[in-house]
Amino acid sequence: MAVCPACRASIPDQSKFCSACGTPVVGGTLTSPETVDAPSSSRPPSSGSHHGRFDPGHRIGERYRIVGLLGEGGMGEVYRADDLELGQSVALKFLPDRLVADPAELERFRREVRIARGIAHPNVCRTYDIATLEGHVFLVMEYVDGEDLASVLRRMGRPSPDKAMEIARQLCLGLGAAHEAGVLHRDLKPANIMIDGRGKVRITDFGLAGLAEELAEESAVAGTPAYMAPEQLRDGKVSVQSDIFSLGLILHEIFTGKRVFDTHNIAELKKLHSESSLSSPSSLVQDLDPAAERLLLRCLETDPSRRPSSAYAVLAGLPGGDPLAAALAAGETPSPELVANARERGVISPRVGIPVLLAVLAVFLGLGVLRAEALRPLTESPAVLAVQAGQVYDSLVGGEPLPYRTGGLIRSVPDSLEARPPFDTGFLYWRVWSPRAMESPEFHTEGIYPNRLQELAHGDVGIVLDMEGNLLGFRRAIPDSLSWAGVADVAPLFAAMGLDSTDYARSALPDTVAPGSVAWERVSGEGPERIEAVYHAGILAAMDTEAPLLRTDRLFRNRPGQPAPVPFVLFGMLPILAATLFAVRNLRLGRGDRRGATLFALVVFVAYMVESLLMLSLGRMDLGHLLTRLSMGIPFGHALYHAAFVWVGYMALEPYLRKTRPTMLVSWARLVGRRWRDPILGRDVLAGLAGAAALMVLMTGTSFLLRATNGLDQFHGARESELFAVSRFPDTLAQIAYSVAFAPPLVMLVLVFYLGLLVVLRRERLALGALLALPVVLGGLNPGDLPAWYFGLGGLFIGAVTLIVIFRFGVFAGAVLFFVMNLQSSVPWALAPGTWYGATAALGPVLVCILAVWAMFTAMGGQLSLGGVLGDEDARDRPV
Repeated sequence: MAVCPACRASIPDQSKFCSACGTPVVGGTLTSPETVDAPSSSRPPSSGSHHGRFDPGHRIGERYRIVGLLGEGGMGEVYRADDLELGQSVALKFLPDRLVADPAELERFRREVRIARGIAHPNVCRTYDIATLEGHVFLVMEYVDGEDLASVLRRMGRPSPDKAMEIARQLCLGLGAAHEAGVLHRDLKPANIMIDGRGKVRITDFGLAGLAEELAEESAVAGTPAYMAPEQLRDGKVSVQSDIFSLGLILHEIFTGKRVFDTHNIAELKKLHSESSLSSPSSLVQDLDPAAERLLLRCLETDPSRRPSSAYAVLAGLPGGDPLAAALAAGETPSPELVANARERGVISPRVGIPVLLAVLAVFLGLGVLRAEALRPLTESPAVLAVQAGQVYDSLVGGEPLPYRTGGLIRSVPDSLEARPPFDTGFLYWRVWSPRAMESPEFHTEGIYPNRLQELAHGDVGIVLDMEGNLLGFRRAIPDSLSWAGVADVAPLFAAMGLDSTDYARSALPDTVAPGSVAWERVSGEGPERIEAVYHAGILAAMDTEAPLLRTDRLFRNRPGQPAPVPFVLFGMLPILAATLFAVRNLRLGRGDRRGATLFALVVFVAYMVESLLMLSLGRMDLGHLLTRLSMGIPFGHALYHAAFVWVGYMALEPYLRKTRPTMLVSWARLVGRRWRDPILGRDVLAGLAGAAALMVLMTGTSFLLRATNGLDQFHGARESELFAVSRFPDTLAQIAYSVAFAPPLVMLVLVFYLGLLVVLRRERLALGALLALPVVLGGLNPGDLPAWYFGLGGLFIGAVTLIVIFRFGVFAGAVLFFVMNLQSSVPWALAPGTWYGATAALGPVLVCILAVWAMFTAMGGQLSLGGVLGDEDARDRPV
């Protein structure tokens, strides 16, 4: 049994005609007067054709008046008609009477309407409605004043190369729109492609089309054999790639004027498919562009997996094709897939890429060398200091150590800048023991920071040591019900401090100090000027030194708990509200790349969860408590919050950016498409790294200017987050994960502010200027005691570089910039070989240097040639 390509009816092997529509069968194969093409409903009739079932002037109901027959085929007759109500010309496609009585065929007709109405594109013939009048069932479609491509090729022959390229681009755009709607055409051929009077291409006749997910389950052979893909002709398998094969056959005919398979026999067609011996298109014409020839051969691959992934990929491969420009010129918003296949030049010349790479590496590694000086006082590792802290615990507390313990390094910070020397390099080690699992009070992290000493509960013990292991501070939570008592033996206390008690004399205390308090002042030797302690019932409850840099009440003040000023609250809340409003509007209008938004949010969620799990690792709490905390969903809250913001922000921004600045989304779209080795991706990563390097240089220079003008050094001081990360390797990995998670929300924040300012100010330049001024103003409002100019200048540098990177290279380049900037401030960034922290401290700069080398190699198309360094033009301008 065969299947008629025109009406899909089954035909016995010995039949000479299709009993349903009359298509001839020659030699056991389906054919027609024009080789194996099925009759087309869009082909104009010859001069001697009849009027069809309706004569010109016939009225269908009170609304439509027949003008003339346009074409007929197995799936019906198509007439030009006047819409008397609207005063427009339309095309009416009537289902044959013999098929109207068939419920299955009638449902297929309705499905054609549903499918066609779901595609709105300038290069697809529009379908308006389905109607039943006077017993006739017909489609109301856009009337295209022109002729089909098959007639054009027969009448005029091969078009000029420019015209062929124009037709090919429009054809790719229309087919890409259909595929984006989830629709497969299945019968793509020149007879189903109309060229209107202005030369515009329209894809017509979706009579055999269907939803891709539905057709994947079918196996019936349907379509026009001469334009079927091998798998479609063999066993009825259809996919985007089968339509791409049909597209390749049409493009071959357009560019060469010759059909690929010029045969009347289906068996011969199958044989030609299996042999895969296509002649080179350039052997048929002399002026065919080599890029076009390569593209045609890819489209006509026998293996579907080797064909282009989409019609947009074919469009991107056309010589000189610019899919984004073509879509924007057509007045349409490019789709996410079209953005991913934009002809953006990502390949850069080695003579450009190598100097940029060397400059980036010099900055990252050079700052690693400079910052190593800030960590040199870290003479002992946290592991060694933990042992010494345990010995102090034994001497001052005694008994079995409490089961839960944690600790780390911290910088000594004075109360005011006036008390800070130019090089503040004092470091301390803190450790806490508790009978209960310790949890962070902070929403933004699961880490246990030194402010735990200010929140000790009954039974908790906290100790502070200097880098030589000497005691500097002590806290022990004792119930207030214990009575005050005299001072016990102070020898263990002075021994733990590494001091001689004979060098100190008892000092008087103010009357306001509670009983049990005692103080000593140094009378000889070396050591802190004053020591204060508190005893409860003879038990040491607290001890502090009064050295300006070493007081634990200053070290462990809970600074994150201070209320944020109003401008910073608004800075955080307004973008969320604005993004939500824009996202809701886009969702209602059916706009937005939900898949891209979900992947963006998923990256943020996973990265934050990795950070939380590393912070909640077994080194901080036992397995049971860890599982309990996870079951309560505590680590999920922060991750969900930021993931939700990224999803909402992306949905709010993506449709607007895709319409006005689609190039900003190209590298992200290709990353979503798993095109890891795409030169555009490498170029934008390199741009983000270069922006980060520039910012690091500018901010370092600002820090040295602060030192020269105010005698303060912000550069040489190690940050608390760096010391926290260097204490444990899992904490370092957690900070890397945090940097990954933190970057996308920052990009969304910048773009949401930009969109909001654009709505208010109406002009792009004004919006960008206001966005540049925003970090400067917020920097000046900083409540800290550093000079306002320091934050203002820093805000200007950050704003300028950030806007250049994001608006010139795109969203993904901005995310790379923020990743590196957060990473260099969160992990120890130093090259200090031979030290206990050498490997951990070098992880940050080495990681970004490896990323920079990969980005440069990828941006150059995976090739590093000496010719490119010396000025090889081919290497510089090699296409993507």
